[in-house]
Amino acid sequence: MPVDSNIPTEVKELLKLHPGLACTENGRIKCTVTNHEMPCRHDSVLQHVKGKKYLRLTTGITGEFDITKYEPHIMPSNKKGHENQLFCTLTLRHLNKIPSHLEKHVNGKRYKKAKAKWEACQLSGEKFVPLPLLQR
Repeated sequence: MPVDSNIPTEVKELLKLHPGLACTENGRIKCTVTNHEMPCRHDSVLQHVKGKKYLRLTTGITGEFDITKYEPHIMPSNKKGHENQLFCTLTLRHLNKIPSHLEKHVNGKRYKKAKAKWEACQLSGEKFVPLPLLQR
């Protein structure tokens, strides 16, 4: 993040507080979370940081997010149009890569029921069939 000397001190403080903001080479501020580009003014940067979209996307994000603890059942989707999402093999649902969405799915009733059925199938040795496929 190149910080020029012509950037106001209030904006520099906001850049330090919010790691998702970066200064571009043309003197504007770019948000890496929302891909929004704004002028290098304190009021416009502050308005963006307090906005609904920025707050929604940054809540629950604490550093790097790791999906390996959910790996056997939740994996990156390879379906056309869903490349930027995750896929649950137990419930056959696409999930956003937002940590709060993933936690909500994993703690939900549908996932817990499907996981219990999967574990029972593993113990008995029979093939697991996801619940949505049984309802067809």
